[in-house]
Amino acid sequence: MRVQRSVLVSALVAAALTHLPNHLHGASIQSLGDFTEGYWSRAFAVSADGQVVSGISYLLDGSRRAFRWTSTGGLSDLGAIADAFDNGATALSQDGRVAAGFSGSEGFRWTESGGLQNLGHIGANLLNTPLGANHDGSVLVGYDATVPFIWRATAGLSALPLLPNLSTGIAGAVTPDARFIAGNQSRHLVRWNGTTPVSLGNFSTDLAVNASAISSEGTVIGGRLFRAGANATEALLWVEGVGTTFLPDLAGGDANAAVLGITADGLTRVGFGSDQSFFTRATVWSASGLQSLEQVLTAQGVDLSYWFSLDEAFAVSPDGRFIVGSGTVAETFFQEAFIAEITPLAPPAQTPFGGTIRSLPGRIQAEDYDVGGQLVSWFDTTPGNSGGRYRTDSVDLFSNTETQGGTTLRLSAREWTEYSVNVTATGNQVLRFRVASSVAGGSIRVFSAPTPSAAPTLVATLAVPNTGSTTTFRVIESNLTLAAGQQILRICSTSTDAQINWFELVTRGVAREVWTGVSGNKVSQIPVTRVPSLTNQLPTPETPVNWGDRYGTRLRAYITAPTTGTYRFWVASDDSSSLLLSTDSNPANRRTIASVSGATQVRQWNRFTSQRSIGINLVAGQIYYLEALQKESTGADHLSVG
Repeated sequence: MRVQRSVLVSALVAAALTHLPNHLHGASIQSLGDFTEGYWSRAFAVSADGQVVSGISYLLDGSRRAFRWTSTGGLSDLGAIADAFDNGATALSQDGRVAAGFSGSEGFRWTESGGLQNLGHIGANLLNTPLGANHDGSVLVGYDATVPFIWRATAGLSALPLLPNLSTGIAGAVTPDARFIAGNQSRHLVRWNGTTPVSLGNFSTDLAVNASAISSEGTVIGGRLFRAGANATEALLWVEGVGTTFLPDLAGGDANAAVLGITADGLTRVGFGSDQSFFTRATVWSASGLQSLEQVLTAQGVDLSYWFSLDEAFAVSPDGRFIVGSGTVAETFFQEAFIAEITPLAPPAQTPFGGTIRSLPGRIQAEDYDVGGQLVSWFDTTPGNSGGRYRTDSVDLFSNTETQGGTTLRLSAREWTEYSVNVTATGNQVLRFRVASSVAGGSIRVFSAPTPSAAPTLVATLAVPNTGSTTTFRVIESNLTLAAGQQILRICSTSTDAQINWFELVTRGVAREVWTGVSGNKVSQIPVTRVPSLTNQLPTPETPVNWGDRYGTRLRAYITAPTTGTYRFWVASDDSSSLLLSTDSNPANRRTIASVSGATQVRQWNRFTSQRSIGINLVAGQIYYLEALQKESTGADHLSVG
């Protein structure tokens, strides 16, 4: 006899917590239990913090109920539209506040304040099922009969465009920002960039292809390929810049595997495989290798005696900490939904290029990004090194005619590289990039993370100007404060052709270099090609007075005009000096604008007419390179720039 909905709702109970408390601590697994009159449940989605799960509970009368589970309240029934017999919660927002699924033939969106909202239909289609939700549930994707759809809180339900000559499809997953959607159209694996469909592969000789999961940046898609033959499904993985690969099955399996969930970085994938014919096991693919979830939990000291087997893993939290699915209970042989908490598996190894962590403040050549590979220490959207320079992976490196480095890095939109650095001191810092681009409107975004596996935090955004070509370089800069200590810096481009020579972190001020033990009093006698005897930072372009004898000094700085106009520069020194200014940020374009051929008093600006430059036009916001050279023999000594 069918249980009336009013009776069922009043009879809801919390999860049958037979072996663990609701709040998970460390590696553990917990059954989500079932409703009264229930005997089978499956968990399909989990919130980012692991505190909310959605899924389906099967009742003895054959009906199915959509549930939402919380760590504090256990199971709750999301209800039904028009007393529908068949219900399920197939999607959940990352913040856990919005659940979505089907109720009879209707798709629904559920919120605690509003309850079930009917999504409606496209045309005369009869079966609406949401399969994915963005971060806050304001965007849902799925299928309405044979039509892939997107539902927006601001615009309602609409069909997603199809590839030419195709009429059916499914949207299976969406990124947290709703920028990318993964799915299939006929036998094409598809990613919608916004709402524009792009085929990622045509599997025309196979039965079908399915996409179930997508990484947070849309760079990794997981699913399955249905081959001809019984239980012949292969776990499919598509990685941007690499293409499609098929993940291995568990030892002893019968080629029955699928990827159903992916972490934010795309490096850990969960789903099911098989270790014997006609049975599936919850499976984890990661840098640690292929393992069943049971193996992972056992290795982390979890007691699995409650379970006969863990059969499927449907979803994983963005950080890889929580995995949900269904397993078979040892005592009853019923299936129950579970949530497992694990210590996230070790990420792929990432090491500094050349084995040495770069120190900051200092300069890093952009081509010296970390070793690790695609999605680990770098991400490139195309296979192969387009420039063919310096390194053999797929990051695009090109020859550079500038004297400041013989190789440049090209980052197209969404591409990034990472660098292991050690910031030696926290202070008033300036981050500079030497860049070239033939288009305007792009930017470089800089992220910092304490470790390779930690989520990066945006710390700076620098606009990339149109420099005229990809071989014409300029310096761009931004104020920045990085905490002292070892960390990972990621540089990511939003430009279509950002060319980067180097980047540096410096303390705000003027760089001073001194060469000691040098005779003579002419600037030309300073051995600037040698390593200086002393380097330090000055707050202004003025050196200590009466510092020493027989030395040469070089001051270097980048300056920015506060307003567009005509400027004059002065130099004063003992003994001789030269003041040089570049027409832009490139030191190679510097020219002498003022000089002292003998000696002046401290800040005596008018002894020689050569001390004052002509009027020089500077553009507001543009960066210029400034350099001052001073040679001291004996006696009084100083250098000032005005």
